[in-house]
Amino acid sequence: MPLPYFLLTPEGIGGPFEANLEPEFDVYTLGKIVFSPDGKKMGRYETEHGLYFYDFDRCDASLSNPVFIPLPNSSLGGGLAFSPNSRFAYISASNSLVFQFDLWEDDIAASLDTVAVYDGYMSPVWTTFFLMQSGPDGRIYINTTNSNNVLHYIDQPNKKGEACKVVQHGFQMPFIQYFGIPHFPNYRLGPLDGSPCDTLSLDNHPVAKYRCYQDTSDYLTVEFTDLSTYAPTAWAWDFGDGTVSQDTSPVHTFPGGGTYEVCLTVSNQYSSDTFCKVLQLGPSATEGRPVPQADISVFPNPAQGFTNVRLGGDYLPRNARFTLFTATGQPVHTQRLAAGWGVVPLEGLAPGIYFWEVRDEGRLLRSGKLVRVE
Repeated sequence: MPLPYFLLTPEGIGGPFEANLEPEFDVYTLGKIVFSPDGKKMGRYETEHGLYFYDFDRCDASLSNPVFIPLPNSSLGGGLAFSPNSRFAYISASNSLVFQFDLWEDDIAASLDTVAVYDGYMSPVWTTFFLMQSGPDGRIYINTTNSNNVLHYIDQPNKKGEACKVVQHGFQMPFIQYFGIPHFPNYRLGPLDGSPCDTLSLDNHPVAKYRCYQDTSDYLTVEFTDLSTYAPTAWAWDFGDGTVSQDTSPVHTFPGGGTYEVCLTVSNQYSSDTFCKVLQLGPSATEGRPVPQADISVFPNPAQGFTNVRLGGDYLPRNARFTLFTATGQPVHTQRLAAGWGVVPLEGLAPGIYFWEVRDEGRLLRSGKLVRVE
């Protein structure tokens, strides 16, 4: 069964054409075909047969140099995704496992590493691993094989082994969905510089972007994740405290609480671009500098078994805590918050009206009302 494809040229869309994949199977089973972010590799995952990687030519859409990795029957697995730097490939296998392969190794099959084993969480039924999708935030999101309201995600997919941080059921949705996950093209691929088939001569002009979050045990230590696009070849970080770094995604410890403007400049042979964010560490701020405000939201509301708390904006908390009170002011639940998403369990609480507040080092950031329903 050949693979149909279309070819986009300056003259328009040509095709359909057919690519003959080797080996050819009489019956195709559950799986996925995905291209690497740099456009140089194609991955083909068949749960019945195994995993294949091919070199891909963006000029004529030809495939070459197949690498076959036999795998046991993976049942309802079938997710496949590449890391943003195109080095690692991830698959979900047998519902309960996430594998990582290092495509920079000479023996790709020998690089297999199990980076997650399903932990048994149910919401409301089994949340085993299924399909994968790369997100614009540099994470890889994984849906489940059943009707439930969670997604898993790989937080640092550019890192080898368990450092990639597979976060199980880390994203709570306000509704139950069944198998649903979008499939997006690679909007940020960019032109193929120096290629004879790149007739537009646009060149890759890099665009700088990053995300960051604090260490849960040391609020002065911040991990930065590069999200820059369009083929940067050099990275320059200015942390706003007199120190710099040329790492792609550094971890930096600031000298003390306060407000810092952190700038990332990325460049290649064509141009450079700079992206800055003002980060506040702790409640105090440097004299004369603007203090970022915390963007806090609580949803769903009304809620049943759980609700989500989002602590966003450029504010990085020092010791932020979410507290839930009854209508008479009695605290019934409290938990520490980090930047990003947090899940607040509501099991065991009687239906009714509750009040919540988020404080950091005693300073009230925001408060509101929450309705708990059956």
